[in-house]
Amino acid sequence: MNWRRGFLLATIHFVIAASLISWEELPYYRQEHVSRTGIAAYLMTVAWQEEPEMPNFDPCDGGFVDYFTTPAERIVQLANLPVWSLVQWRIPCPSRWTLAGALHAKSHLEPLQEDFALASILCILVPIQWFLIGGIPLLRPRWWWSEPGAVITIYAAVAIALIPLMDPYGTVGFAAEFPMLVALLAWLWWLGLFIWKVLQSGWRIAAVRRAPHLS
Repeated sequence: MNWRRGFLLATIHFVIAASLISWEELPYYRQEHVSRTGIAAYLMTVAWQEEPEMPNFDPCDGGFVDYFTTPAERIVQLANLPVWSLVQWRIPCPSRWTLAGALHAKSHLEPLQEDFALASILCILVPIQWFLIGGIPLLRPRWWWSEPGAVITIYAAVAIALIPLMDPYGTVGFAAEFPMLVALLAWLWWLGLFIWKVLQSGWRIAAVRRAPHLS
């Protein structure tokens, strides 16, 4: 176990995730504050009127939601794929088994409050994830940068530097997305190693239990 390396990766990814999440969230909070301040006086003048009954329509239930994922959101997603898949921060229609789906179904929070809660949970889970990945490496290579965790960390940092170039309509937009494609492949590499280690452990446990019967 290498807890020093785990602490280093946890710190790096916490700084990256918290910075990008804050970058994405701050404009929404400012917009919401301006919107509520601007209509407060108008709402007070019509508060006496009876509110018309509006149909309860959920676009996620049989509907379709078209949304755009920003480069910063994609970096957070692909640099932290396991915990992000569990949380599904910034997904308009999350799966019911995720934290976002459970929070949307069982809470009465406003969308902005839900978003803040999910962002906070993700910021807590990211360093825990990387502390475990770094502290319990699945590989012990000769070079520190030749294992999945290091590859994901390096290419996430490179992707941050390329954010200004990540324009879907630009000539280099696709090339700028290349680091996150590498990060996705590294996660598949890590998953394969994890499955292999689990199978190895299962075989060893089965062999130990079988040994007394063979002797």
